[in-house]
Amino acid sequence: MANKRSVVPGIFILLVVLAGTCFIVPATALRIDEVIGSGVTSVTQWPVEGGPDGIAVGPGGEVFVNINNNYRVVKYSPQGEQLTEWSVDGVIETNGIAVGPGGEVFVNINQNYRVVKYSPSGEELAGWNVEGEMSGIAVGPGGEVFVAFRDDPRVVKYSPEGEQLAEWTVDGVIETNGIAVGPGGEVFVNINNSHRVVKYSSEGEKLTEWNVEGEMSGIAVGPDGRVYIADSGNNRVEVFQT
Repeated sequence: MANKRSVVPGIFILLVVLAGTCFIVPATALRIDEVIGSGVTSVTQWPVEGGPDGIAVGPGGEVFVNINNNYRVVKYSPQGEQLTEWSVDGVIETNGIAVGPGGEVFVNINQNYRVVKYSPSGEELAGWNVEGEMSGIAVGPGGEVFVAFRDDPRVVKYSPEGEQLAEWTVDGVIETNGIAVGPGGEVFVNINNSHRVVKYSSEGEKLTEWNVEGEMSGIAVGPDGRVYIADSGNNRVEVFQT
């Protein structure tokens, strides 16, 4: 398996990839950075009012950010123009936001043990309760919602309306921002206490795994299947081709 490392200076808490573009939230600044391709050219950034704790990109390139210190989601254009915002009933987990193929926005609200689905403009469409402390959320190409749980390490697959479709256990602690879905529906989780990434089918069959050096703080998958790892221990992004 070939891999390539791309170094991004600074400490960051999460990343998301769309069409080869990485959007990164630095942990020490209230802003959004857009980094093209290999992660060496910063092309834009914009200020955010409040502390950004999560980021997701919609199918049209819109950027959704969850602001935890005042419980809201803000939607921006790819250039950083604010388009809309809405309040959320509770604290959204760090990187507890994901966008489906139709632009629907899903957030996990840990204090209420609940996942809520919104329209791209913020209208609440659905919601369902979960059992356990969530550590990440991702949406597959068919709209299925995958939730990672920290206290009882496992992944649960739901329909877009909250019907449970599958569940499987994970051998190790899934870190915050520790789940992502590839273009073919494969599920990737980062297991930080054993420094490895595990790839599953959408039904939970283990397909492969590999070791990663450093402290993983985020995982994302590009449209070409490349896996991007945010390594906060070494202040870098690692890129893997599976």
